[in-house]
Amino acid sequence: MFYVKDEKKDGPAAVLDWFDSESNRSDACVNNHTFDKGGWAACDKDFTENHEIFFRAARYNSGDPAGKGAWTSNLA
Repeated sequence: MFYVKDEKKDGPAAVLDWFDSESNRSDACVNNHTFDKGGWAACDKDFTENHEIFFRAARYNSGDPAGKGAWTSNLA
């Protein structure tokens, strides 16, 4: 389960990019509450046990990157 919080009413959406390097699955958990300061979004993903999942914080403005953090990982 991923949770993404957007703390600013600045237009860009708070996003969590992720990928599973062992299955080549990837996606993003997008918080579309850009006009609701402090709003949370939750994304429930079904990952294979013991796969390494990489994820990073990001911001997108109408689909265009507005900033991306460094990748980190953890086992599912």
